[in-house]
Amino acid sequence: MGTRRVELGPTGKTVAHNVARIRKTQGLTLRDVSERLAGTDRPLAHNTISEIERGARRADVDDLVALAVALNCSPLALLLPPTSVEHYVSITAGEMRPGWEVWDWGKGERPLLIGKMLDRVYSNLGKSDQILAAREQYRMNSDPQLQGVAGVPNVHPVTAPEGDGDEKEANRGDD
Repeated sequence: MGTRRVELGPTGKTVAHNVARIRKTQGLTLRDVSERLAGTDRPLAHNTISEIERGARRADVDDLVALAVALNCSPLALLLPPTSVEHYVSITAGEMRPGWEVWDWGKGERPLLIGKMLDRVYSNLGKSDQILAAREQYRMNSDPQLQGVAGVPNVHPVTAPEGDGDEKEANRGDD
């Protein structure tokens, strides 16, 4: 029994479109983007980038971040549809929402209050209390200052430079 290919959802299709759109806007070829990623911990061949753009290959989260670095854009610029105030957008696991609302959610500014999700998660609460609970949970989950860092991969403490700091001041180059 063979495995069935997982189809791209709305967000996967948006990523494919946005990678191609942003690359072309900058006048970059597939090889240009590939060369930018060469020597990083996430090199992508030009044909792999082409497959992502055509929707023939999924961009995993590491691909997405590497492409955002190579294209000099925010990961959100790849994940979310480019919109203006009058557009509604579709995202994975969500219902049609105003584009500005989806972008505010992505930027960590507000929860995305999906009615069906609120009813499932906070079934014991009335609608206004569901919204209040969702907003508080979103704030707690989305603010990095409220998170513990113990055991988090790829987070490293900042170490003080050796010396008393005078060397840095002396080498600023203010001639």
